[in-house]
Amino acid sequence: SIYPPKHTLATRPHTQVAGSMSQATVPFAAVASAQELELLAEVSVASGNASEIARRILRRLPAEPGRRSYAYENGFSFHFLTEGRLIFLCMERGVPPPKAFAFLAEMQQSWRTQFAGEPEPEPANP
Repeated sequence: SIYPPKHTLATRPHTQVAGSMSQATVPFAAVASAQELELLAEVSVASGNASEIARRILRRLPAEPGRRSYAYENGFSFHFLTEGRLIFLCMERGVPPPKAFAFLAEMQQSWRTQFAGEPEPEPANP
């Protein structure tokens, strides 16, 4: 599901990595406010609690801009790209960190293109 409906992510989170023998996927992606630490938009192609886990990790993220990765259970990892007032994040399994951060950079560019000049959106209330 996507929250809020008017703010959708143009990139597809369910990305398979070419040449990989395993099922490398990005089943969850989101954009969050760096100030309120709330998800502004999210997309998930799998059922589960990725959104809740992302919220818990967001509360523990350092405020400084940069890239961070956190290993989670069952081979899943969360990657965060913080810049200014926004945090771009994804959950993946089997995707090398450089590819995950390239995906986040693509998300970031898509967000900028789609919402350039608009005020910051309000946090989603799922």
